[in-house]
Amino acid sequence: MRPADALPPAEAAADIEDAFTFAVLPDSQAMIAYAPDVYVGVTRWVAARAAELDLRLVLHVGDVVDRGAADLDQLAAARDAHATLFAAGIPLLVVPGNHDYDDLLERTRGLTGFNEFVGTATLTRQPEYAGRFPGGGTENSLLLLDGPAGGVLALGLEFGPRPEVVAWADRVLAEHRDRRALVVTHGYLDPDAERTSQRSRWHPRSYPGSVDGLDGAELWDRLLSRHPNVAMVFCGHQITGAASYRVDAGADGVPVLQSFQNWQCAPNDLLGCIRIVDWWPGRVRLRVVNTATGAPVSAPGYDVDLTLDARAIGTRFPAAPDPLIPTDWPTVR
Repeated sequence: MRPADALPPAEAAADIEDAFTFAVLPDSQAMIAYAPDVYVGVTRWVAARAAELDLRLVLHVGDVVDRGAADLDQLAAARDAHATLFAAGIPLLVVPGNHDYDDLLERTRGLTGFNEFVGTATLTRQPEYAGRFPGGGTENSLLLLDGPAGGVLALGLEFGPRPEVVAWADRVLAEHRDRRALVVTHGYLDPDAERTSQRSRWHPRSYPGSVDGLDGAELWDRLLSRHPNVAMVFCGHQITGAASYRVDAGADGVPVLQSFQNWQCAPNDLLGCIRIVDWWPGRVRLRVVNTATGAPVSAPGYDVDLTLDARAIGTRFPAAPDPLIPTDWPTVR
């Protein structure tokens, strides 16, 4: 059990017990490319505190590296950092972001480098690993874990999931309908809490290699809103905002939390930020920790405590979408 001082002062120690706690690692491409020691520090921090936090799982939202297969040193650095988590026995699910594809989706969805270093070669060795999209690598994968109410399904989907991937995920969610599902995919929410759509910069179909990819709005309509066991969705990809979230009614009116987090454009002293999620039946708390300092980070959208019932439906941060795309967003992505 975690000590009481690991939580905000208002939380009682007894309130910590029986949570399913997991970590969400954001886009790490900036760390791997420019400050690899920071990413090593992230995974070491998680591994060192896994028992204290009772961590059951680590999700990575993709863009693990910056240059795809063009820089094997980056892929090797990611592999070595993830080895720290495996050595600690922490289940890890990693999905590819657009920067993880061999040619950054300039032509194809090739993921040879990703699967050799951080995907197939490592993820499939975990005892919790339970399957992948037939004929592919580990860009579409699932883990089965012990957890609340019959167990947890962690489902990872590729960037801009193809229709055949959505059909596979539909079967997986139906087959494991008794398990609560955590879904991770690289591009799903924008920083203004709108699901990605044709209005969004860096839409999946804006990349030549993923012209068959579904955006967040399509993924919600065609898959996530149709299964009552879907509990939460996590993503990254977009910039420059660092955090947004929303709660919507899914199948049977079940509240579904959807959370975006990405610190790649943050000041260097915040590059090591990660999400910690404490999840109870009917309640979730999101926190942010700076692994470089070990200190919690407080900012709008960072500390979130929600009772997941009908009252939570319609909750979102930011509270209203900004209809204008900021003009200072970088043009290279």
